[in-house]
Amino acid sequence: MITLAFACVYSLALSLSKEDRWRTYFYITYTIAMTILGTLYTAFNARTIQLAYVNHKDFSAGPTVYDAMIYHELITILGTTTYVIANWMADALILWRFTMLYRELRYWMIVVAFPFIIFIGVIVTGFLVMIKSTRPGQSLYSKSAVAWAIPYYSLSLSLNVITTGLMAIRLYQHKRRLEKILGPGHASLYTTVTAMLIESCALFALWSIITLVLYIIGNPDQFVFVCALSQVQIIAPLLIIFRVAQGKAWTRSTENNVMSTIQVARPSTNTQESNIASSHDMSQARLPHFATRQVSSSYKDLPASGGHVK
Repeated sequence: MITLAFACVYSLALSLSKEDRWRTYFYITYTIAMTILGTLYTAFNARTIQLAYVNHKDFSAGPTVYDAMIYHELITILGTTTYVIANWMADALILWRFTMLYRELRYWMIVVAFPFIIFIGVIVTGFLVMIKSTRPGQSLYSKSAVAWAIPYYSLSLSLNVITTGLMAIRLYQHKRRLEKILGPGHASLYTTVTAMLIESCALFALWSIITLVLYIIGNPDQFVFVCALSQVQIIAPLLIIFRVAQGKAWTRSTENNVMSTIQVARPSTNTQESNIASSHDMSQARLPHFATRQVSSSYKDLPASGGHVK
């Protein structure tokens, strides 16, 4: 996480320009904030583990019970708080990217409304989990906390799965339509399988599924995945920001930049002899009148970029 954060800040600093200055500052601030939250959670969690499994390893009921008994202490409250806030920020970025990708559709507000409602549910249930699990005598595994923790994890998981699937579909549609006009292989930089998985936060969604299942069935392996989820939910958005900083992520201007590489010159006077120049010298291409109209109409068929976060 730390290495990726440094890479993000460094790449963002190199790409800083007057046009995107405030946008770049936002990304840098977001990266630093997420890194701080992840580091604090790791420190607080390590201290809690030390208290339970080192300082009080001889506790009569066992260190695991002791760990559950100190959820109301400040060190655990701070750990829970940083974890939930980082989760909110990660889900917010996913929702933002989803909105940017779909907002050029005619009924984009209807499409975005459902994930937005889920996100509100994530905030409400996350806040209730913090309250219920940190009361004296309670923990994340007590009945009152579990009653809200399962909906909290489920809503966060639903938000990630739904937006991940829809964003991957949207990216694939962009790829198919660009390739239909430009030919196979074009725009693959933005729409490869790897790019789709990273930009749609599939890593976060998959890890959330494993964590939720283990938590519901009470499998002891849940402790490993719950702790690791705090890092995964930070790494996923940082991977997106890193691609944005390197100019590889799909943004609002991506499709415009791709299409601007195609320059159509004035049509030739002899339509029978007109032809398309090679891709190395598109500026010299001469198209017949009907072909020019056909290409222009094809451009209109392309969806507006509505790209990801810039």
